[in-house]
Amino acid sequence: MDVAGQHSNLAMMLIGQCSHDDVLCANLEKNEEPKGNARFRQGSLGADAIVPNELVAKIASIQAPDEGAGSLTSKYYHTLVSTYNACALVREGVPSFIVDMVTTVAANTYRMMRLCKSIDSPDMPFFKSAEEIYDNIEKGVSPDSMARNLAPQNAGKMGREKERLPEFAYTKKYLKETLKINLADSSAVSSALKELLSFADASRLFRSSVLKTGEKCVSPQLTFERINKMEQVANDPNLRCGNDLSAERCKQAKNRLLTWWVDFEWTLAQHKQGAKFASNNCKVDPEFIKNLDQHACAALDQYKKRATGGEGDEIGSEGSETEV
Repeated sequence: MDVAGQHSNLAMMLIGQCSHDDVLCANLEKNEEPKGNARFRQGSLGADAIVPNELVAKIASIQAPDEGAGSLTSKYYHTLVSTYNACALVREGVPSFIVDMVTTVAANTYRMMRLCKSIDSPDMPFFKSAEEIYDNIEKGVSPDSMARNLAPQNAGKMGREKERLPEFAYTKKYLKETLKINLADSSAVSSALKELLSFADASRLFRSSVLKTGEKCVSPQLTFERINKMEQVANDPNLRCGNDLSAERCKQAKNRLLTWWVDFEWTLAQHKQGAKFASNNCKVDPEFIKNLDQHACAALDQYKKRATGGEGDEIGSEGSETEV
């Protein structure tokens, strides 16, 4: 608000473009990563624009049961983006109940598209690696054996086991280039392979138990139905995962499905907080965008004057360069 000259609509535009403030914008222009990563900092908009503690505790119990909420990235950018988008609707005079409706659809559609891209993208390195691991597990090869096979120090020493294992072209590249894992660290490699296997199992569980035969994964009109179905499948103690999955692998697949499900609740809550903040702080002003450059230049001029000790006028006051 200080940089925007106390002009709330302009401040929301600044938040949308810079995610936090003018200092962050300056850092981004220099291609520097801001200290503390303000874009992700929980509550950077204020104490009235944060996810309720009860939901944070719920998310942590599912996604970080051992590490706790402090280990989770706040993903506060969802709140900031929602604020920016909702403010655009408020400026045009859109009623608050419609803003809330648009926010809900946008949040859930975004999350479903992200999920579908992950589990239904055969060309993605992550997906290829997961499928590669899954195929070898089906052949009876354990993650630990694969990890030993991938270790450069074991090259030529695996005997018959080496002969029946593939080169893991996709997995090797994914581990080295994306996850930055040293292939000589068999323990780290084995853990990563187990994660990939869990992803592959959960993807199959989603496709077999949440999607209906012939349905496309991305389907906005079915999003709510699928969100509810994900929770039901993940929490059904009698549901078997199929493909002769062990009880442990089935449990892990359900747990991962549950983490995907709670992501929807998390993202929706953040979007709603952002929309609420915008409704409380933005003002109806259909002409704002047409005069955006004038507003921005006037605000920057006054900000520079105040920063250098000049008195400066409020935006739109007599004597300022631009009237609002």
